[in-house]
Amino acid sequence: MRIKDEAWLERAAAVRPRAIALEAPGIEWTYAELLERARATATGEPGEPEPITLPPGPEFAVALHACLL
Repeated sequence: MRIKDEAWLERAAAVRPRAIALEAPGIEWTYAELLERARATATGEPGEPEPITLPPGPEFAVALHACLL
């Protein structure tokens, strides 16, 4: 799968770091926080497949964005 614009989260965090990117019960993360979590989660090599075995939710969003970095 190829995402058309992989760097959108990095740009959003640069332009609007304090804007809310993700809301869920008990969670409200800004673009800067989502990017920070994604960077901390990204452990694979660029271009290598990385399975995501999480149910839908905030941690899935972090893992997905980590794969796009």
